[in-house]
Amino acid sequence: MMGSEYHLHVVTNDGTKIIVRIPTINLTDAERESLVGGKVINITFEAKAMHFFDPKTEVNILASGNPVPSAK
Repeated sequence: MMGSEYHLHVVTNDGTKIIVRIPTINLTDAERESLVGGKVINITFEAKAMHFFDPKTEVNILASGNPVPSAK
């Protein structure tokens, strides 16, 4: 394995596409092996770890002072 993190390209239940960065330092071999394409996974994280980017401008929405749009 190379690198300090995995970048998982994920599609949520509602079809939203997100990229999840997973630090690899504390992953067990079994956890690493379970991260395969097409598999359903559950992801939990601390809210302070989230970053929102505008898909057109790629600007960090929270850092720009713009409000995060509500889910429809």
